[in-house]
Amino acid sequence: MMRTIVYIFCFLFALGTAAQQQSFKQTLDSIQKLRAYTFDEDLSLEERLDYALKASELAHRTKVDTIILRNDFRVGALYYQSEDYNKIREWKHRNLKLARKVKDSLIIAYENGILGWTYHIEGIQVDSIYYYYRRALNIFKKIKETDHEVSVILNLSKIQKSQKNYIEAENSIIDAITLLQKFPKDDENIDALWDSYNALGLISKDLKYYDRALDYYNEALEVNKNQSDILYKYTNYLYTTINIAEAYKEKKEYHKAIHIYNELLEDTKMYHKDAITYATVLSNLAYIRFLNKESNHNNILSLFKRAYQISDSLNASYEIAASGNNLSEFYISLNQKDSALPYLERSYQLAKQINENEEVLRSLKLFSQATEGEAGKEYLYEYIKLNDSLIANERIARNKFALIQFETEEITEERDKVTKQKSLLFGTSVTLVVMLALVYLVFVQRSKNRKLLFEREQQKANESIYSLMLQQQSILEQGRTEERFRISEELHDGILSKLFGTRMGLGFLSKKISGDASVLKKHSDFINQMQEIETEIRDVSHALKNKLLDSTVDFVAIIKYYIKGLSELHLFDYKVYADSKIPWSTINDQIKVNLYRILQEGLQNTIKHAKASHIDVSFYMINKQLELVIKDNGVGFDVKKQAKGIGLKNIKSRTQNLNGTLDIISNPDNGTLITVRFPI
Repeated sequence: MMRTIVYIFCFLFALGTAAQQQSFKQTLDSIQKLRAYTFDEDLSLEERLDYALKASELAHRTKVDTIILRNDFRVGALYYQSEDYNKIREWKHRNLKLARKVKDSLIIAYENGILGWTYHIEGIQVDSIYYYYRRALNIFKKIKETDHEVSVILNLSKIQKSQKNYIEAENSIIDAITLLQKFPKDDENIDALWDSYNALGLISKDLKYYDRALDYYNEALEVNKNQSDILYKYTNYLYTTINIAEAYKEKKEYHKAIHIYNELLEDTKMYHKDAITYATVLSNLAYIRFLNKESNHNNILSLFKRAYQISDSLNASYEIAASGNNLSEFYISLNQKDSALPYLERSYQLAKQINENEEVLRSLKLFSQATEGEAGKEYLYEYIKLNDSLIANERIARNKFALIQFETEEITEERDKVTKQKSLLFGTSVTLVVMLALVYLVFVQRSKNRKLLFEREQQKANESIYSLMLQQQSILEQGRTEERFRISEELHDGILSKLFGTRMGLGFLSKKISGDASVLKKHSDFINQMQEIETEIRDVSHALKNKLLDSTVDFVAIIKYYIKGLSELHLFDYKVYADSKIPWSTINDQIKVNLYRILQEGLQNTIKHAKASHIDVSFYMINKQLELVIKDNGVGFDVKKQAKGIGLKNIKSRTQNLNGTLDIISNPDNGTLITVRFPI
């Protein structure tokens, strides 16, 4: 009853497990289908995001962290495309938490980098930008993801430059260039290398190292020549060439700058290719001609207004603010302050909106020049206040950056230290466990070896005993045979001869004996009986001489005696059958020893493991092969699992010694059948 309940419980448990596995597989299939839609470019971003959120919801139902992270990462990637920075940060923080849990270093680094980028693109929380970029950079370095490492380094350098931390920015870019030079020369890597040299030029210009800046710009142009993407190549060429012109402007080599801008304007299609850059070129050319004190004011004014008009039509905030300040400065130089004020006001407001502090400062300074009296002084005071504040903030930011870098590196070092300690502890523990295991294995192996040695010695002893038994049996048999021959000869040559002589003597006497007929008849009958006795003695003598004791009786008797002893000790019934056709007398003792040991091992295994109540042992002679069959009604066993047992190994080994074959058929609860066949 209890066994039935257990079977039912196991069946229900297996059924429930199978159902859960099927349900889990169906959930994974659904997630996979939903994820496929998130990559379908024919769908809108909103539709793809909806599919991603549904996939994420199903992933959370699986409660498998890696599946959840994979799908939530996809949601974050789609929000990244939507430029919803709050949502991006929400999902990136969520993914970071889970990535740390599953120790996915690549995703941890990637999500830190994206978090830094969101703050960077919005121009807020500079310390957060630096913090996340630093964390991402350290991990990318550690896991040798150099392409991502370069990307973070370049973004980090832009923040360092914006905070006037020029030395750190320059070092960062040089690190990026060192890595980029090892990369394949594809368009993306060429663009990154161009960007790096161009950025080094901008930093050198800000540091007033104009000649060095020009060298970097020219290096950027050389790199850009290898660019196969026409759009990238043209845009990069424009930006770097403008930067070269601006470097000449700062060197007050205005004629070189003017020449460069005029060359750029020879491209009549520039406006259609890049209208904003075209407006920048016009404004910069006008401003340099103004600085160069050219007298054609109308032409300069025309260039300024054309640049401003294009920027305004494109709603390009920075270009409007910059060209407006340029135009205002030009008007102030002409003492047309009233004309300058509207442009100044708009430039000031736009620059504040987009956090372009350089243009804000410039607007305030120009306001102080364009406004008379106390109002002009107020603008100047505001300019000084803002400038001092920016310098102080830059100093604080640099200190924060240094602290963040120190703390990040310190945390990384501490983590590495803890990791090394854990690794050392783990390694020591593993080594100790391995050593203990080895000691244990050596001990166990020695015990096994001792046991095997003992069993082998016991086996040899058993073989010796059996061999002695056979030899003793042979000696006894020989003695019996000799005794039979002696008795046979004694009967034939001694007793039979004497009886024959006596009978013959009585026969001769019968001729001389007289008496009635009855007495003579009795005399004749006695002589005939003596002749019959002679015949019987002769038959017995011949039987004793010709009928040798069959060896079958001896070997089978030994087997029966051995099994009988086991059955009395272990309480089982048995039956022994030996085919009369087996020529035991011609089988040598070595074969009999192996056969005896095979039977011994088979019976010992049955007694130890089978719990059998009945055993059949049979010997057959089939096609010149001797066949031993051992059959029991025990619990059986799994042949594959028990194939390495010592008993079965010994049976196999002895069967091989006999050049025979071994078949074992057994199933749990169905008994065991061992069959050994070998030629004789």
